[in-house]
Amino acid sequence: MEKIETGYTKLRRFLPYMSPRMAWTMDSPLTPGHWQTLQAIAESLDSLDLDQTLLTIRNALVERAGFDRAGILLVDESNPDFVMGTWGTASGGGPQAEHDWRSRIDEHPNTSLVLRGEAPYILRHTELPHIPVPPDTPDDLLQHAIVPLKSHDRMLGVISVDNLLTQRSISDADVQFLLLVARHVTLAIDKARSHLRERRQAEEISSGVRQYVSRLEGLQKASAEVASALSLSDALSGILTSAGEVLNADRLAVWQLTSDGAWRCSAWRGLSEPYRKWTEDAQNETRSQTPHLVNVLRSGEPIVVPDVNTLPEWASRRVQSLEEGVQSLIVYPLVVAGELLGTLVFYGDRPHRFSEEDFSLGRLFAHHAAMAIHKAKAFEDLREARDDLTRRVEERTRQLESAQEQLIRTERLAAIGQVSATIAHDLRGPLGVINNTAYLLHIKLGKSEEKVAQAVKVLQNQVQNCTHIINDLLDFSRDLQPNLRPSKWAPVVRSGLSALPPQSQVDLQVEVDEDAPLVRMDPDLMVRAVVNLIQNAVQITGEAGGGTVRVTSGCDDAHSWLKVSDNGPGVPEELRGRIFEPFFTTRKKGTGLGLSLVKRILDAHNGEILIEDGEPNGVCFTLKLPLPEER
Repeated sequence: MEKIETGYTKLRRFLPYMSPRMAWTMDSPLTPGHWQTLQAIAESLDSLDLDQTLLTIRNALVERAGFDRAGILLVDESNPDFVMGTWGTASGGGPQAEHDWRSRIDEHPNTSLVLRGEAPYILRHTELPHIPVPPDTPDDLLQHAIVPLKSHDRMLGVISVDNLLTQRSISDADVQFLLLVARHVTLAIDKARSHLRERRQAEEISSGVRQYVSRLEGLQKASAEVASALSLSDALSGILTSAGEVLNADRLAVWQLTSDGAWRCSAWRGLSEPYRKWTEDAQNETRSQTPHLVNVLRSGEPIVVPDVNTLPEWASRRVQSLEEGVQSLIVYPLVVAGELLGTLVFYGDRPHRFSEEDFSLGRLFAHHAAMAIHKAKAFEDLREARDDLTRRVEERTRQLESAQEQLIRTERLAAIGQVSATIAHDLRGPLGVINNTAYLLHIKLGKSEEKVAQAVKVLQNQVQNCTHIINDLLDFSRDLQPNLRPSKWAPVVRSGLSALPPQSQVDLQVEVDEDAPLVRMDPDLMVRAVVNLIQNAVQITGEAGGGTVRVTSGCDDAHSWLKVSDNGPGVPEELRGRIFEPFFTTRKKGTGLGLSLVKRILDAHNGEILIEDGEPNGVCFTLKLPLPEER
């Protein structure tokens, strides 16, 4: 009890009216009631329920130790300026809870003094004016005791007892007993609070584990969804959605490294367009600094910026000015088999926005995201290769089919050409005899017999038509070898018109430039081409009656051209691709060789023939020949 004596000595300096007869020592005897109470209290210490343990101890102090009232007041752990506890009063043979309360320590000066001085405090009833006592109570009667509860130099509270109802004085043995009880209470408090802390820690750990497992399950589900994407756009969209859910992030972006070493923001969410555009431009403008960043990222280690204010001043100011609210960054490299595909960047709205758990989950997800991007790109490459191969096969198949058709057509035309040449050669002689005979008849009888003259003229026209067909057949059957020499369109048109019979049912309009530049051509072959075009136009418009055929010429910087147009029914769009085929015709009496021969003549001159709609209707054929480079 040396400590108690020391505390008592200190108290006597402040409280001179305390009884000097009090001398507390460890030799002071305890009553049987004290020992029974201590045994009951010791048995209650096995409970981990602090409230129940304190209630049992308080009741034991009233029931077994015989105090009129007892209370255990504990310092509030959340606010040390307050104490809280319960009081029990002996009434009707048992303790009754008066009230549970919580109040400031400074409202209880005696309790506050004990908590600061660490020694028991014994009070007379005169120091408790708020407690009514009988008038004959001696002034020096000690009726109230306060004992501190201390654990490891930390004040936990006090035990407070009094005998104000029975006016029984608190003895030295009572004080020694209360000190022993205080030790038991301190142990009970430490044990219960330690258990409570351990239980709370276990609950927090369990809750954290459950939350982490839940986030891992979400990560696994998100990774599976991202991995199922078969296109790069779907993969990037899934990465943004899933990553935002896994890390609860609103701002993130996927950057891809292009083949030329530039960075491209391929997908983003929650970022403004100015920031994304500036970042992309800045990356491209500082491409010389990119290798350092690439080397860092290629190592597979993320780059963490807990606070953008720690960046160089220009970078921090630029980021915050262009994207309001960005205060932290995490940059995860997207690496597959040592190949850096890009980065996954999370933007935080406050410094140290991302926890260690967020960081580890983000790292796992970045690995799955890289695999998904690699898979999607590989699948797209495979699909493009497949489509390209399909296109090549289809194109090659079309070429083979076209070549086969061309070969068959060539063989057929060759056979037709041989037959046509034979027939034409065989018919040329009889037609010459018929033509000469018709000429003689016209000389002998034409002037005297008008009907005979008309019949002879018809005969001569038909012979001329047959001769024209025979010439087409002969031209079709042999190769064309043009004799090129500088010529103009005007003499060619005049020669062609002279070879045609006079036209009475068609308005033939000729506007050919006599001063047009010279162009290299075979005039004889080109006359044949012009005659065929004019003759076709005349025949088509003449059948309808009142037709018009126009022949015009001109040139541009590279070509000289001649146009033959009419106002007939025209050529349907679906037939324009076939009208230059040999023996293809839409006329009942046509041979289908005229336009085919015209195209062969133009091809032999390295020229071209075009077909287009006439104005306002009909059809227009344009013969185009290249102008000489030096003229």
